Amino acid sequence: MVDVGGQRTERRKWIHCFDNVNMILFVVSMSDYDLQDPEDSRQNRMLQNFEIFRTIVQSDFFKNATVVLFLNKYDVFRDKLNSSPLQKCWSHYNGDNSVDDATEFMKKQFRRCIHERHKYFNFVTTATDTNNIELVFSSAIAHIINESLKSTGLHE
Repeated sequence: MVDVGGQRTERRKWIHCFDNVNMILFVVSMSDYDLQDPEDSRQNRMLQNFEIFRTIVQSDFFKNATVVLFLNKYDVFRDKLNSSPLQKCWSHYNGDNSVDDATEFMKKQFRRCIHERHKYFNFVTTATDTNNIELVFSSAIAHIINESLKSTGLHE
């Protein structure tokens, strides 16, 4: 597992380093939907993460990779949504400001980036909820093992 970080200056350096990647784990803070990028105050953090995600999953370097998206900080997102509408990020969002509608909308936005050749999973997480994280990572690890066995012909 490699954590490539998110600094803007580092992005172009690492994308070419990956060949035969089996899985991409991409973590997005749901609560960043109403925040600006500290490196560029004109850019929304969520939209920036969305563009990075889109670029990665649509890259030929990762064309055979399984994509796992973690929409993290659900608890903070839920609390912020009461006072800060999702339209601050996605102006075309026309649902109500309920956490369920907003979460589904966000999941659909990211799902639209996924090519049909990809296996895709998304999880809504609260990293401070250890039971939730254990369940999610157990599922991801089981998938990695199954995919590895399939690639060697030991599992169908």
